[in-house]
Amino acid sequence: GGRGNALRDQQLSRGDIPIIVDSCIAFITQYGLRHEGIYRKNGAKSRIKVLMEEFRRDARNVKLRINDNFIEDVTDVLKRFFRELEDPVFTLELHPQWKEAAEISSKPQRLERYKELIHRLPRLNHKTLAALIGHLYRS
Repeated sequence: GGRGNALRDQQLSRGDIPIIVDSCIAFITQYGLRHEGIYRKNGAKSRIKVLMEEFRRDARNVKLRINDNFIEDVTDVLKRFFRELEDPVFTLELHPQWKEAAEISSKPQRLERYKELIHRLPRLNHKTLAALIGHLYRS
């Protein structure tokens, strides 16, 4: 459940990341990592819509189960959540600085600038980004 499409509006897990992100990552890690291309396969729009509505209504009470949910639906829910955020994880405020950093030709300097920008993110954004990157690294 959440009051809107911003990170700050989401119900949070014990790790201070949105429950929808935490639940989807846990499910995908448990059941999906053996499948190749899990983020390329599309789920069913109708099931994804229902799952998104359930998470928005009351994320704490959504229980993802392998017998009830398809991997592709859960990966699509996770992608859709990030796509529909009012303010992206990297924040609109820092967007110009991210673009400038991407244009730095020296890789060590570019990486250093990225680190600086990551440390400027709000705590919730930083924790959510860390969870997502950790998950994608394992995928």
